[in-house]
Amino acid sequence: MQVGCGAVSVDFLATVAAFPNPDDKIRSTSFKVQGGGNAGNALTCASRLGLKPRLISKVADDTQGRDILHELQVDGVDTSFMAVSQDGTSPFTYIIVDSQTKSRTCIHTPGFPPMKPDDLPESSLLTALNGSRLVYFDGRLHETALVVAQESVTKLHAEGIGTVCGRLYIGTAENIPPSELIDTTGAGDAFIGAILYAICANFAREKMLCFAATVAASKCRALGARSGLPYSTDPCLASFMHSLPLN
Repeated sequence: MQVGCGAVSVDFLATVAAFPNPDDKIRSTSFKVQGGGNAGNALTCASRLGLKPRLISKVADDTQGRDILHELQVDGVDTSFMAVSQDGTSPFTYIIVDSQTKSRTCIHTPGFPPMKPDDLPESSLLTALNGSRLVYFDGRLHETALVVAQESVTKLHAEGIGTVCGRLYIGTAENIPPSELIDTTGAGDAFIGAILYAICANFAREKMLCFAATVAASKCRALGARSGLPYSTDPCLASFMHSLPLN
């Protein structure tokens, strides 16, 4: 089991021929609405690859919040430990993608009220961490993340898990032709989600970064953070999946 703590969102993505100048009025060339947020994206990626992650985050009981939960659940992410506020609003982001430069501009509106440690009772936190092998933080929800991190360290160290030193890896990179590059939104989240999977699937360390880069590159071939996320059966991942160690 893997646990993630961090941001979720609804992304409103509009592709434009070129980014507008101040006071311009332009039309979008394509439009898409889908789930977003760093932790939500990373765990969606990990789930599509084969993990069964749990997410600690917060939404409001509004249309956007319900859509966020539904999309995560459809992708196999456990939302049982997400806080749902009866009042307030869920987070959302406007994303403008420039078709010429392939750059994107994000305008984020945080959810209200923000998540606080009291939104996750200690008993629920302990249950969420039960059986967890790995806990991931995206750097959002700072107060709650600190509480989750402290409890995670206590629990994982008690089970005999220590510290692993860092390493430097030098390898090759795939060059994506400009015609195939659609949108980089969520590429970093896809990379992280793939690393989470690679760790739990016992990949050889020298293959983890190449695998994650391939997953992130696949994501960049579609609009939005999740549309292009591959599943474990995707042909682009076959060489990695066939070489997995036998458990």
